[in-house]
Amino acid sequence: MSRRESELFRKAIEQNVANREAIKSAVLNGKGRPLARLPKRTWIALIAAAALLLASAAYAVGSWAARENYTTESYLLPAGGERKRQGNAIADIERAILLAAPEDVSHSIRTLPQLPDRDTLIRWRQRTGQPPYSDADWGWLNEIEPKINEVLVHGNRLYWSTRLFTDHADAFSYEVVELPQKLDAFVETVSYRAEGSEASRTLFCDTHGMNPFELTEQSGMTIGECDLDEAFPKAGRVTVTQEIFLLDCGVDDMNPAIATVAVITHTFSFDAAAVSEAAEPLMLEIPLSGRHRMTVGTWDEAQRTYVERNESVNLNGASLGLKIQYRSTGIYLTASFVQEPKGWTETQTNAFLSFGSDTDPGLSVRYTVDGQTYAAQPGFNQGRGVWLLPIFPSDYEAIDSVSVELRLNRIARVNGRAVGQDWTRVWSEEVFGRTETEADRLHTGSLPIPKG
Repeated sequence: MSRRESELFRKAIEQNVANREAIKSAVLNGKGRPLARLPKRTWIALIAAAALLLASAAYAVGSWAARENYTTESYLLPAGGERKRQGNAIADIERAILLAAPEDVSHSIRTLPQLPDRDTLIRWRQRTGQPPYSDADWGWLNEIEPKINEVLVHGNRLYWSTRLFTDHADAFSYEVVELPQKLDAFVETVSYRAEGSEASRTLFCDTHGMNPFELTEQSGMTIGECDLDEAFPKAGRVTVTQEIFLLDCGVDDMNPAIATVAVITHTFSFDAAAVSEAAEPLMLEIPLSGRHRMTVGTWDEAQRTYVERNESVNLNGASLGLKIQYRSTGIYLTASFVQEPKGWTETQTNAFLSFGSDTDPGLSVRYTVDGQTYAAQPGFNQGRGVWLLPIFPSDYEAIDSVSVELRLNRIARVNGRAVGQDWTRVWSEEVFGRTETEADRLHTGSLPIPKG
């Protein structure tokens, strides 16, 4: 990914994902579906870049250099067979996917005339110059057969992929431009039931449509991903019901509220025992001290602008909690304040704990395995302050030592020029500065690794 794409991604995150807790609250309280997503082109560019980063990686035990760009999202983009063909399969993750043992339960399909908001959808078809919906054109949607593909619990997220089998799979193509019908598919609403319970619980879903790399002549694949709530079971079969909205891209390729031509209600189950962790989690408390400079960003809703600035902060008396979780998908480090710095605002706290890599503003993590140091990747979609170390249970015995270094990064240069003490930048569509960061070291310490 180019530096410009990285900057675009940061902006997209701030505008579309940073406020995901508010979106989540609206969904879970029945106030409507979230329409904010990463722009389609950005999403495609991101997964393309992720796939390229992993294309030549060989995950031999001890070869951490090949894992430097690992995230669960990028790992799961190619289907299981393709991962094995490329030599990228990680045994611990593949075992967890196998243990989930997903099974299809049922499905049903409602086309546009059967949807409760059909009048609105019809008006939008007219407004965008699309022909009226007809069974002659769209009747084939009733024959789509969804099949659950892979299910994985990674951290506090549930990931799954669903194949949509149809004789019209080319309608899901991103590459073929001249098609009479062009569709995308978004997982919009998700709920689950634990085994032995009739109670249904809603999950917050923030997925991004079809996987462009998994189109075949017979099927396309859509990806679902949700936050897990605290009640999510650790044993027994879990039954998940998803609603997949099929969008006519001729109307809009992003907005189900105006472009939906059909809704697939699909139910599947999987074994929650696949959620289990490799070892009990640990919590470390890290005292902080000193005065440091930190980049703080805020979204001005009234002006529709994103403002970044560097400011001096005092960490004396504060302490950080670092939660360590040992999972089949890696070691997860989650940072949170045990004692916040005095007088800090919520904006400052969010800026400090914002997820980031070694070159992003905010808190970052470097880790050292047997003398070699790497930058920990942020656990995107895991919440703030989470980093993922590509160290898996089958690696534990082979590792002599692991240490982690916490760093506080700030923007130090823009387009090669050093920024001043009172630097401020207002983002707009015309301003995409190439940024470089500097970091203050906050803490270095050993990371316990389970043995035996």
